[in-house]
Amino acid sequence: MAWVLLFIIGAATLTFLFILLTEGKYFGKGLMHRIYDQVGPVMFGARTEAEQWRRFVDRLGLRGDERILDVGTATGELPLALAATIGFFGEVVGVDWSQRMMEVAADTAAGRGLDERVTFQVADLRAGLPFDDGEFDVVFCLGLLETMPSPERALRELRRVLVQEGMMVLSLYRGALSSRIAALSLDWYEQHLLPLGLGDVKVATCRRSQDVVVARPSPSAEGVWPGATEPLGGAQGDREGPAGPELAFEAMDESDIPVLTHVMRRAFDDDAQKHFGRERGGPPGYDDGEFFRKWLLPYEQSVGYKVRSGGEVVGGIIVWILPKGDNILGTMFIDPDYQDRGVGEKTWRFIEARYPESASWRLQTPTRATKNHHFYAKCGFEQVESDPLIPTEDGMTIYRKEMGDSLQPLAESPVRRRPEPVEASRRSEPGRPG
Repeated sequence: MAWVLLFIIGAATLTFLFILLTEGKYFGKGLMHRIYDQVGPVMFGARTEAEQWRRFVDRLGLRGDERILDVGTATGELPLALAATIGFFGEVVGVDWSQRMMEVAADTAAGRGLDERVTFQVADLRAGLPFDDGEFDVVFCLGLLETMPSPERALRELRRVLVQEGMMVLSLYRGALSSRIAALSLDWYEQHLLPLGLGDVKVATCRRSQDVVVARPSPSAEGVWPGATEPLGGAQGDREGPAGPELAFEAMDESDIPVLTHVMRRAFDDDAQKHFGRERGGPPGYDDGEFFRKWLLPYEQSVGYKVRSGGEVVGGIIVWILPKGDNILGTMFIDPDYQDRGVGEKTWRFIEARYPESASWRLQTPTRATKNHHFYAKCGFEQVESDPLIPTEDGMTIYRKEMGDSLQPLAESPVRRRPEPVEASRRSEPGRPG
């Protein structure tokens, strides 16, 4: 009986260590997340590696005035070490998806008198970071990218918030066991960093079994990196070049419903997984074509366009064009394979050019869909508390963009009180725009 008990304890211990070592890479992600949130603050808070971090940061040759982001910061030891470094007078932000970790980090910062030099906030890399393009000079991501279901997409998101000439620091595990089961290889990094304009890739020693990849733009690189984002008048591109994929916009009709439903289903399900932790989810009819039959076809005010790239339908947009030009963006959906490539931005610019006499636009989006908020803000929308054409709902955020002087106040327009456009806007909540 004792041997059985010892075997069970040994097996459980090995399984637990395997999950911790691989950080949920092969199985047990949900279990790993629960362990991380519950045990992490005690486990990480029980030790300090401040001196190791300071020695490591010294080797990076920072100027001292950088704005630095640490993604997956745990209890914030790296940001805290940076903020306490003599000669550093920049700004440090640490993010982690665990609320408990962030509470521990914030308390530690306050206890060390560093709370004015370092900030912590809850953010999930999988759902998108709540920062503008090019907001940071240096981005750290240590021990997290390996756990992502799509590390390539996560890497693009890290690149998005980094300035064009910035530096990215990523974990590279060494050691026979960890390097085989937990790490992304140096070859993988080189392959995926180069298209992002970070061709100068070096390896540096960090701590124990962890080296780091330090990536910067190649010294000989000219122009912007292929995924760079220009102001609204440019576009977010990808490997197709600075202008992004070539797109065509065509009016929707009933024969398009099957292919549009396929793309809409992929877009909304991807949204559900990123923002709500569900495998599937979207507005009624999003997965069987009824959405288009109910909200596009019956109404004269409702206009839809399909988005093509290379002949393939990769997205769609439905808008409500109302009298006096106070219009509604009903839904925009982009295939997940074409997100983060400027397709959403180009699609919205097409709509603005197609309806130049619009006085204003409004929309509603889930409060938790952080990527949507970043996108709409970049397109010039501003968050508002209410709008006569959009119902106020818990968990939803309303945005509006003024294009010019409205011909009459919103509340005085009888057409704008019609229930069909209002309901359509509510029911056709957009997927992540791209």
